[in-house]
Amino acid sequence: MMLFGPDGLIKRYETPQDILLEFFHVRMQFYHKRRAFLIQVNTTASHMITVNCIPRLLSCMVTRACQAAASQQVSHLLFIVYNR
Repeated sequence: MMLFGPDGLIKRYETPQDILLEFFHVRMQFYHKRRAFLIQVNTTASHMITVNCIPRLLSCMVTRACQAAASQQVSHLLFIVYNR
């Protein structure tokens, strides 16, 4: 079989296994490049999610604390509390 080799030149291969052996290192290099890119993207995305979720978490905590305090005040006044 005549195919382009990893260096871009036409090369003759006797068996498909020869092709696999020749291109194994090329594929491994691309695998490492892709893995490094995905790690960088996931790290950046998880950092952005964390940064975006902190204010929501804090506001939720404050809101729940205010709701708990309000429900305690209401229970002292003998009002009926309806849960949503």
